[in-house]
Amino acid sequence: MAVCVPALAFGQTDSVHNGQEASTSADTTGIVAALDVDSTGPSPARGREATIEGREVVGRKGLAGTGSILVGRRELEGASTLVDVLSRVPGVEVRRMGGVGGYSEITMRNCPSQQVRVVVDGVAWKDQGASTVDLGRFATDGLESVEVVQGASEGGVGRPELRIRTRAAWLKRGFALGAGGFGEREASAWWSDRDGIWSVVGWVQTASNDWPIRWDRGTVYNKADDTTVHLENNDFATWGGSVAFRPNQELSISARLDRDEKGGTGLYVADPSARWKVVRMQADVSSDPDGPATRPWRLGASWSGSEWSDSGSSLDYRSNRDASERGWAGYGEWAIRRERKDWLDGRLAVFARGESESWSTTTPKQIHLTPDATRYSGGASVSWTGTDKDGIWGAGVSASGKVAWDKGALRSSGMADPHVAVDSSWLRPAGDAAASVWVLPGSGAWKGWLGLGYSDRLPDFHELYGDNGLVFASSGLDPERTLSVELGSAVAFGVLHLRGTTWWARYWNPIRRKMIGASSVSRYENDSAYSAAGLDANCILEGRWGSVQAGLGLSRTWIESEYAAMAGNEMERNPDLRWNVRLGSPRWLNLSVYAAVDAVGPSWASPLNRPDDLIEGHELWNAGVDWNFRGVKVSLQGLNLGDVQFEEFERAPQSGRSWHLRIGYEFRTNEREER
Repeated sequence: MAVCVPALAFGQTDSVHNGQEASTSADTTGIVAALDVDSTGPSPARGREATIEGREVVGRKGLAGTGSILVGRRELEGASTLVDVLSRVPGVEVRRMGGVGGYSEITMRNCPSQQVRVVVDGVAWKDQGASTVDLGRFATDGLESVEVVQGASEGGVGRPELRIRTRAAWLKRGFALGAGGFGEREASAWWSDRDGIWSVVGWVQTASNDWPIRWDRGTVYNKADDTTVHLENNDFATWGGSVAFRPNQELSISARLDRDEKGGTGLYVADPSARWKVVRMQADVSSDPDGPATRPWRLGASWSGSEWSDSGSSLDYRSNRDASERGWAGYGEWAIRRERKDWLDGRLAVFARGESESWSTTTPKQIHLTPDATRYSGGASVSWTGTDKDGIWGAGVSASGKVAWDKGALRSSGMADPHVAVDSSWLRPAGDAAASVWVLPGSGAWKGWLGLGYSDRLPDFHELYGDNGLVFASSGLDPERTLSVELGSAVAFGVLHLRGTTWWARYWNPIRRKMIGASSVSRYENDSAYSAAGLDANCILEGRWGSVQAGLGLSRTWIESEYAAMAGNEMERNPDLRWNVRLGSPRWLNLSVYAAVDAVGPSWASPLNRPDDLIEGHELWNAGVDWNFRGVKVSLQGLNLGDVQFEEFERAPQSGRSWHLRIGYEFRTNEREER
């Protein structure tokens, strides 16, 4: 019978949830970093103290890896969207336009949203035609866990990362059905063979999203004419699946497919004919041998395509009637790793990556634009960790550098000069670096760490070459640069877990989209530098009497601008205060209830910080009930019970009361080994 270790080396139990960090690494190792498939960081640290129960890796719930926050299956199953969960993580700000499937992006500690690297099953995820990843398209039933890593956190790689892991089905079989307000429907199923060699998962989710929204009718400063409207053509549908094959403890092969479709209308563009379709495929094969000196490697590829159609052509003459995008990426990495209980643990890796994207668009006046771009990059990374002989304190560093070669072109026809073209080709260097020092007294009940991170982010294709006539090319962009510092501490006293960090960050050359004059066209430009500082904290207390979970985020930003009207002002849409509390009852007859509140403080609609720009904060009240019995799981939630009406569309997850019901069943395929 084959013996395999499913999932990556930092697999977690289903009971790990938001704020309760878990790691498969020893407390004396400290750094647990995911493979940066953009290939500028170290690969995962292997969990030598992880235990195997029924061939399922079970992470220790200790203080190791406290630099990151892990959201596990238990919390993901109780949410209708991924951003619902992420909005409760300290230091994370979610910006979304719509309900289930609506465009959603996150920032971490007030960084530019495009700086957050999203990694799915070890593969760098990128949405075409955008410099940020749309998190609204991820169905929670297709996910196993999500790890939030700040750039300067212990185990960080210099820039913030969101590490998403596809739902695992090792030695498990089951299904789940769900429904919710505003036409939400979902279903998923998972299967594994008895030997834990194959794992297959599938999911589907739909929503009509016919919820009400407060609209200012285009008159931002006139509140008297505000009204409530329902968006047209705002429905959403996504489906996908994944398969994994692990014939032994070293080799792993996986593949994932996603497809989604939604309407493209908005408050100011009520065009029921607009549709947006996206499909993405990725495959990955890796070898991660066990031993004090190993040579792990990884190969993979991804392909994505999208289709946009708008037969109504509701915008001006530059609007697309239809558009298509295609992109591919391939990567490879080979490393030398040495792991022992001394000061010489290290890893050296070399990597190469190629990626390309092309667009084809048509406007009502048959203006045809074809941006094409290709990027090849390669480089090396090195990381090292070590502890003193008693395991009381330790240190770790990681650094990577790469050189990228870009070649792009933007050609057009149907304009005054049919031969207008933009060509460019250049070499660009970039790099990331991180370092941390931690203290872990022998009792293991307390841990403290100090981290430092630095990162470069090269402009992506969308920012350099535009996309469809509404965004012009901007070949002169400088890379974004980030420097961050974090001081953190974590304490565990039995059922009580406390974690707090203070941090500071500075962002140079942030890339932002800016309108050209009073027209509808725009281009990306480097904006003014700014600094930010804050405090993140969370608390988990669980016992027979019930549970308490609380999170707090305080932050402040300062713009460093040559314009006196903005110098010293706060950045737009970065609230100074975020907090949440969840109270759960003890379990009685396998039943428990909870009540929760998520609060966001006021922020500014523009960096000018004028009184009329102030956006009011809000409090969302939720409640729910859970019932678990012999593999059956039932959860019912009431959302936005206070019927909060949001002041602006960008903050509106679902403006109006809603509900969410999920019923699932799961059983083990090998009961004897799961005792």
